[in-house]
Formats: sequence, structure tokens, C-alpha cells
Amino acid sequence: MLELSSARRFVDGIAASMGLGDRVHRPGTTVVPSAARSGSSSVVLYAIAEHAVLWCDPALAADLAVFADDSITVSLDEIQSILTGRAWEHLGRSRMLLPPTSGLTIGPIVVPEAMAVRSFDVRDPADRAAVESFAARLSPDDREDADLDGDEFDDHIVAVVEGDGGGGIVALASQRPFEYADGFGDIAVATLADARGRGLGRLAVAVLCGEIEALGLVPLYRRGQANTGSVRLCASLGFVAVVEVDGIRRPIGGMHVS
Repeated sequence: MLELSSARRFVDGIAASMGLGDRVHRPGTTVVPSAARSGSSSVVLYAIAEHAVLWCDPALAADLAVFADDSITVSLDEIQSILTGRAWEHLGRSRMLLPPTSGLTIGPIVVPEAMAVRSFDVRDPADRAAVESFAARLSPDDREDADLDGDEFDDHIVAVVEGDGGGGIVALASQRPFEYADGFGDIAVATLADARGRGLGRLAVAVLCGEIEALGLVPLYRRGQANTGSVRLCASLGFVAVVEVDGIRRPIGGMHVS
């Protein structure tokens, strides 16, 4: 069971960013056209508290109005089924997770032999070079998932490295303030392909979560349902789903909802 204050603050922060207020705590389905999605031909579906929200490209608002209902919460599965049945492209389902009331199941921090865990400061040229080298060894999808696909890196980074701390990075976890709800540290993680299956990503996240909580923040983990590694990592640490998210895109010239 989630701690009410953290879950409620998180949900209310997201709702406020969409202009929904307390509406998410009542049944219903709301279509929210957003300038942030303009030109994307896409809709992001949210199951938030008791409500369903369709946060969409304004150009899609008329198509999606059929789902709007002040009293009935249309499930994400039903919306997805209707839209994909009309040739819209499903982009994937994900979840936003927080620690349970009892806290994360971290247990003793055990660092494998011939490895170390340390913080990295990307303002330091040597540390930045190490992070860049690690990112270059990831696939494009893994770089994107770990927020390492641009020139700007998170300020708060914990990594598992080879040797006594001076070797290359094999797994990295970072966090940044979540922009839609104050007080939450949004976690990203990646592990080199040839180092997976050894718990190194979990180790980096576990150490990072301790540091996030020491800062007075709540760890937030967002992961796709198709990412089996992240699913296992979240389960092993005890994260609990708070918000479910789905993404769907209408092809240019594609079928409308009727």
C-alpha cells in the first residue's frame, strides 16, 4: 500500500499540470488538447486515480471527443482497442511507480568484487568523458531510455564502475526533478549489454534511491511494460504503480474515430 501523502501529491501534481484539479479523484474521462503535443498526431492516455485522461495533439481533439464523459471512466484498454482498430499506431504502455509505505526493498548494498559504486559530476571533465564513453556504448534506444541521448546529462549520477573506482562505467542510474510534480526524483538507468543479468543496474538504482531520499525527495521510476529488465528491477525493489500511461498515434491521413 502506498503512502497516501506521496501518492496524492504525485497524482495532484500531474493533474494540476493538465488543468484537471480534483477531477481525477472522481470517475470520468477527459480529453485535454495540449500545445505540447502539437504536430505529433499523438495522444497520451493516462489512468490517474479514478479518471482517464487523453492528453493530445489539439488537431485530434475532435476525433477523441467521442470518449469524453463526465461520469464514466473509459479504460485504457478499451480506448487502445478502438483506436488501433481504426489503424492508429500503438506506441507502448508504461507505468509511473513510487515506493510503498513500507519503503523500498533494498537490503544490504553488496558491491561485486573488482567493482565500485561512485557518484559522477558531469561538470568535471573526466567524469563527463566517462559518462559520454558509457553512452556511446549503448544502443540508440537504451541511450534514449536513460536520458543519455543528448548533450545535457542529469546532475545526480551514480554508477557502477570496473576496478576500484577508476575504471569504465558498466551501469549508471541518474535522477532529475520531475517537472510535473514537486518533490520527486525521476530515475533513469542503463547497463551495458554485456554486463546485464548481474544485478548491476539494480545496484546503481538502489544506491541512488538512498541518496534521493536523503535529499528529502521521493524516488520515481517510470518504465515501459515491454522493458523486461526494468520490470524485474522495479519488482525487486518493491516499487508500486501509481499512474498507467499509454501512447497512440494517428497516421497521417489515417482513419478517424466515429
